[in-house]
Amino acid sequence: MAGQQVFRPFTLATGDDVQRYLALVSDFTRTVQAARAKLAGQDERGIGLPRPALPGFLANVRAHRAAAPESCGPPSPAWPGLAPRHVPR
Repeated sequence: MAGQQVFRPFTLATGDDVQRYLALVSDFTRTVQAARAKLAGQDERGIGLPRPALPGFLANVRAHRAAAPESCGPPSPAWPGLAPRHVPR
């Protein structure tokens, strides 16, 4: 999944690394929210996918949702080498 290519290469050795990582996560979140809002707006206007496209679309969304916790999580659960003030909660 794309999240693995974007989020997994990070090493969180310094507070600056954490800030860059959090900025990227924030950008990603805004992108997903914008896509969701666009789809909701299209639905409100009666714009939908053709029925034959639904199975592939739903499979894609489900695959991304299933991969998100692993691919969008922090590179290391312990975040070694960081002072507690740098670790987001």
